[in-house]
Amino acid sequence: MARDTQAGEQEEESSLLDRRSYLKATGTALVGAVAGAGVTASTAGATPVSGNWEIRNRYIETGSNELGIGCAVTDPDGEGVIEHVYIRSTASSDKPAIWVDPKKHVGHLTIKNVHIEGHADNAIYAELHEPWGAGGTLTIEDCYLHDNTRGNLRVNGGTEVRNTHIHNTGENFPTRGYLCAGHFSYYEGGGEINVRHCQIDIDGSNVKNGSNHLALMTRGSTSAYGDYGSNIPTVTVSNSQVAGEIDAHEGNITLQNSGRNPTIDPPKGVPMTPDEAENGTTSATGPTWSEVGGGSGSSETETSESDQQGTVLELVASADAQNAAYEFTVEGGVTKHTVDDQIGAEGNDSITDNGDGTVTVTGASGNGYGDAYVVEGTVTAMQLDAAKWTLRYGGEQTSVGDLTDSGSGSSDLPNMLVIDGTDKPNTASAYQFAVSGNAAKNDSLGSINPADEVGDGTITGRVIGGKDAYRFSGEITDFTVDGPVAVELDSQS
Repeated sequence: MARDTQAGEQEEESSLLDRRSYLKATGTALVGAVAGAGVTASTAGATPVSGNWEIRNRYIETGSNELGIGCAVTDPDGEGVIEHVYIRSTASSDKPAIWVDPKKHVGHLTIKNVHIEGHADNAIYAELHEPWGAGGTLTIEDCYLHDNTRGNLRVNGGTEVRNTHIHNTGENFPTRGYLCAGHFSYYEGGGEINVRHCQIDIDGSNVKNGSNHLALMTRGSTSAYGDYGSNIPTVTVSNSQVAGEIDAHEGNITLQNSGRNPTIDPPKGVPMTPDEAENGTTSATGPTWSEVGGGSGSSETETSESDQQGTVLELVASADAQNAAYEFTVEGGVTKHTVDDQIGAEGNDSITDNGDGTVTVTGASGNGYGDAYVVEGTVTAMQLDAAKWTLRYGGEQTSVGDLTDSGSGSSDLPNMLVIDGTDKPNTASAYQFAVSGNAAKNDSLGSINPADEVGDGTITGRVIGGKDAYRFSGEITDFTVDGPVAVELDSQS
């Protein structure tokens, strides 16, 4: 991918240096030709290139070829903060909204509750990892980036992105929508980029003048800038939803417990208008990082070891499972719980009160990660593909049948029926049968998945290279199957 020469970092670096005397003279942390009228006390005396500084509650409006904020934290132990800022380009500015000087930034920068719109040369430009950069770090949290080209986030190693929503509306900029990348890097520099609980929707269908659908990219332009081999960042995307093309160099982008169906809902705290930016208010309603990922706070529905009253239920997906779904019902109450950094219910998992003394829990996981809940009551039903899950209840491994007491083999359900499709691993076989008594799913001899349903004496399901098993009472009164399966009946009645 050829890079437009207007994105040259030397030009941006020198222009920023030329303007630093203006910053020192005014005592403001703002770099931009047109700024909002409100100047808050929190920015007074701060400078964007120093050991510690803050920029808060600002509306910054840029025109053609104008930079929004240029900055660096020059103290290795220093902190910079850009919070509750709205940066909007009115002329598709061919400069970044936020540019972090890679040669001077050695501390840590936090960009939080920032809204960036309409910049043609990256929303946040921060390629900081050595050898290109000086090795400073960056956290981007609870931000909303839309209609920005080249890259909404152009970053490399040492960056963590949390609960940030990225997309194109199709009703504004970019004028050059063909390079709408969520993340990409041209410069040499390894390290790790962690993307957690983000919503990225760059599918190309809603961008003026076309798009190449890029949502995530790490390869860069090897023809123009050489092949950096393995010295480029690795990207781990966890608990996120990503729509669009993923272009990874040698497979260095990994999705964990993530899907492809983003929901764009700017996090609470993001200013949606210029007035909100300067008044310190927000009309955004989306969940925050502290609500979906733990963050600096905790969810109202999450419990810790010290306050839990029930029994911990863990659902751990197998290493090869991708976005495996589950659903279970509890007569009583359920709260989300975290066991460790790999097992814990999060923002994409839901608990619904049914209004009849029961709650229904739905979620998904994969790649060896899992979810956990504290159950105060009885698990009455569960639907999942048992071949993809390990269940633990109170620290002990269990099964769906044992957990719901539907697979005990008691005299209430003395008969067993197994539908076996393992001889045809790539063929779907549908079945239906009816019994004169009662029936229940059983996972001790077969997998259970949401396509299997037990009605009032009628059971329907499907196998694709696996097994389904049921216990029942009475007699089988009807049975039909469409596909190559073996049927095993163990009748005690």
